[in-house]
Amino acid sequence: MEGMTSFSYIGSYKFSVYSHQLIIFNDRLINRQFIVLKDSYGNIVRFTTLHRHIHSNNNKLSKPITDDGNNRFWFVCAFLNFVFIENFSKYQITSLTDLTIDMVKDFFVNYGTDSENGIVARTEATVNRCVQVVLAFLESYLEDYESICKLKRTQLYKIVTYRSKRTGKALTKIVPAFTIYHAGKPREIFRDMPNAVFELVMSYAMSNYVDIAFMLAFSAFAGLRPSECCNVRQEISPLGSGLLINKVGLDITSVTIDLTEEKNLRSDLLPVGRIKKERKQRVYPKFLPAFLFIYEKYKVHLSKSKFEMDYCPMFVNSRGKAMTYKLYRLRFQTMIKRCIPLMLASDNPEIVAYGHMMLEYNISPHIFRHWFSVKLCLFGEDVAGLQYWRGDRNPESALTYLQNKGDLEKQLSKLNNIMFDFMNYNASRKDCNEKS
Repeated sequence: MEGMTSFSYIGSYKFSVYSHQLIIFNDRLINRQFIVLKDSYGNIVRFTTLHRHIHSNNNKLSKPITDDGNNRFWFVCAFLNFVFIENFSKYQITSLTDLTIDMVKDFFVNYGTDSENGIVARTEATVNRCVQVVLAFLESYLEDYESICKLKRTQLYKIVTYRSKRTGKALTKIVPAFTIYHAGKPREIFRDMPNAVFELVMSYAMSNYVDIAFMLAFSAFAGLRPSECCNVRQEISPLGSGLLINKVGLDITSVTIDLTEEKNLRSDLLPVGRIKKERKQRVYPKFLPAFLFIYEKYKVHLSKSKFEMDYCPMFVNSRGKAMTYKLYRLRFQTMIKRCIPLMLASDNPEIVAYGHMMLEYNISPHIFRHWFSVKLCLFGEDVAGLQYWRGDRNPESALTYLQNKGDLEKQLSKLNNIMFDFMNYNASRKDCNEKS
């Protein structure tokens, strides 16, 4: 009974996400997700129809063909596991029609304050995102079956009026009809990487991890998300050039990265990484010399590497297939661990302090996109500029950086628009290594 959406699998079963990839329109990769029940061995025992109630949060009449639900499915699975599996002895329900508002509230309290096994509680942003997704899921379900459900839409949310801080216009928004708590701290994005640390890490990557050094350059100099870097194609790719290099005479005036479509880049159809916003993204002009410097070094490495000629991905693994974001992240984390002793042995107090911080915190390649965003903020870019160069769909992230610009200026020791001398730094490091 689809309307009832009844589940009788209790015990070691759990709700999970099943992803299916397919190729359409000249090697364009499409991903579709479904909610399934899996046993303790990870085997799928049942497909559900719940994917029909997971939507993007907008009122558009159509949606991009590439919209796969992203992490919305995992938030819904967390909710389903909580009410049907983890708390079955308490709630004793096997159908969504038996849900009550108290069960929904219990889930949000647990999700927002859970810090078991020493894990830090989820951040405010993560909790808010979960609330938004789960409420939208429940609303969609109730649109079809509210007449037979204990839960009612009026119990979930209310509509409030507020004024836009930017325009002063009166707007409305949907908010939960009950209080949501979170125990985690707001997301701290200003754990900044000083230029000296940036130069050390980039130099080390070019000498020892050349397979990912140019990926870091895409994030640091063009603002690409790490997963988007994995989608870049070589200039000679039969799927279309991934880098568009503009010249005036012998001078390169701009470089544009083609992220207009998420193409299939592997013969095994394995997705390499998500493009959050399909677009053509230029390298930021101030960073063009440094980008081209690393690009020339990387081309030498690529000329000696094997890769699948049907796709010509820019970044490849040891088997010649396009590098996935998962492998990229692992390679990056291994590299950072090996950089920490170099930081701690530095005679620069700023580098040493950052090295000590790395002993306590883990970082991902995303920190280079953050470095890029901080620099653009200090270069004087406004909201529209930050949104464009970061490839964002909306201005929220740009506003966060600009609202904290004063804190950035206090934290950073050098505040000017001069590009760090990365090329000379790398050359001096090479000379030192050769002499030793």
